This record gives sequence, C-alpha cells and structure tokens, in this order.
Amino acid sequence: MRTISNRCPPTHQPITERSPNLRQFLPVTDMTITLRRALITDAPALPDIERCAAELFRAEPSLAWLADSPVPDAEHHQWAIQTEQVWVAQSAEGVLAGFLAAREIDNQLHIQELSVSQPFQGRGIGRKLLLTAVSYARGQELAGLTLTTFRDLPWNELFYRRMGFATLSPAETGPRFNPGFKRRSRPRFTRRAPLCDAIQP
Repeated sequence: MRTISNRCPPTHQPITERSPNLRQFLPVTDMTITLRRALITDAPALPDIERCAAELFRAEPSLAWLADSPVPDAEHHQWAIQTEQVWVAQSAEGVLAGFLAAREIDNQLHIQELSVSQPFQGRGIGRKLLLTAVSYARGQELAGLTLTTFRDLPWNELFYRRMGFATLSPAETGPRFNPGFKRRSRPRFTRRAPLCDAIQP
C-alpha cells in the first residue's frame, strides 16, 4: 500500500481552519479518515507527522523549543511497528494524517506518542486514534491505559481528561512510566503529568 507523507505547511505559526492560506496546504479534498494498523511502509511518513504536530508548541513560549527538537526516525518507527502497537489515520487519498504508538507495560497500555498533522487537527482524529487504543486494551483485557502529557496546555491534559483519563499522584506513579520519559528526559519536562484510564469490563 502506498502512503503519502503529509508535510507541515512552511510556517512557524499554528494553523487553524480560519487561516486564509490553509486551503493551499491541505493535501486532500475528501476528509474521510480510515484508522488501521501501521505498516512498515508507513514508517518514513511518521517523523514528518510528529514534527508538524509539534509546531503547536510554538504558541507556548516556554515550550517552543519542542518544535525544533529531534523526533524518532523512520528506523525507530519500523521497529515499533514490528514489535509494539502502532495505528495510523489515513485519508481517502492515501495521506497519513496522524498516528498513535503504544506499548504494553505492567498489564497496561502505555501511549508513547499521539500526533496529528496540523492540517488535519480539529477533526476528531486524535480522539479516534485514542479510542482505537482503548478498544485494543479492552480486547486484550488490560487493566487500563497510561500516558504522560503537559498539565496546562488545552490540547493536552484537558483533552485526555475529557476522554476519561485521571491525573495520577506521585505516589501512584511507578517504573511503568519510565519508558514514556526515556526519549524525553530533559529537565524542562517537569510540567508533564502522568495520567491513567482504567478499562471497564
């Protein structure tokens, strides 16, 4: 299956549907989105999606450096697709709009990355990817889902709270969160909050 990389528009400003020049950057005309398991051939497109999604951090001065931080390369994603749980969202025209990567830790599914490319944001794709992970965890009879995110950004902790996640206290966190910090261990991430969603039968 051929997939098309969705590169971010050449701008350092977050994009909204009201942006006057947005249309020229949208890679699709049909916004029908299909969620599926990631294929090895998808791996080269995933770093571009994560970089594009990270452009949102430029709106927060204290986190703007994240937009220029390195992201896992295609080789890493190839490994993750083969050994972990990775889902992608794909448009009717074959453009990859977003992805979710997770791994099982201590009978829970730990979400390591959820990224949606800016031209596709605000269309419920992140929610659909997250619900796919929830469905997988329920099917595997896992105890719940975990992730770490920023406490005070509206598209981070508040989004996950609306999806049923609860912020864990320091006493509730443990070694299972270490993999989520391994790639992002810089001290500036003290604003990140561990969250957990318990799976109901």
